[in-house]
Amino acid sequence: MRRAGFKGFFYLQKFTGFLKTFTTKMVELIFYGSEKSEMPKTQLRCFCNTRNELFIGIREEASPEIWIALEKKTAIKFSKELRKQIALIEDEKGI
Repeated sequence: MRRAGFKGFFYLQKFTGFLKTFTTKMVELIFYGSEKSEMPKTQLRCFCNTRNELFIGIREEASPEIWIALEKKTAIKFSKELRKQIALIEDEKGI
């Protein structure tokens, strides 16, 4: 998908609810709110910024983006807690 010397953006829409933006140095993931939560136009963006921090932003349709940048150590702690919380989510079948 990348061309040598090209510094533009590529967009790849997935049916799984996120959009990947490719540049020559960075990958940005955009996740959309679930239909169940009735927030399909809410976006969560995540990427490594130019300061070597994990950038996380949340944007609603008519509101400005709210964001936070985490250093690597804090981002690792956040990812561990996120995994714990995901493990608590019950499947649709109630398992």
